[in-house]
Amino acid sequence: MKEDKIIEPFFSHDIGSRQDNSIIRLLIKLGWEGYGLFWAIVEHMHKNPFAVEDESLIAYELRVDEEKIHQIMKDEYLEEVNESQNEL
Repeated sequence: MKEDKIIEPFFSHDIGSRQDNSIIRLLIKLGWEGYGLFWAIVEHMHKNPFAVEDESLIAYELRVDEEKIHQIMKDEYLEEVNESQNEL
């Protein structure tokens, strides 16, 4: 029996985002773990409306300390990258 493929919606992102100054600051502060968490948060936000209260839900889902999620959110890496994407 042929299996049907489930096609998830996707979002595009700038392949050069790693060179964005806000991402470089994220890498300096939190390393590659922070970079991976950043994109996991972006994916979560793409599928779900995001509220600050959701930090604990995302932390649980990703099995990381809530403080790491909070650091990424409060330091506005997401906002800075979003603004630079809108300029393209």
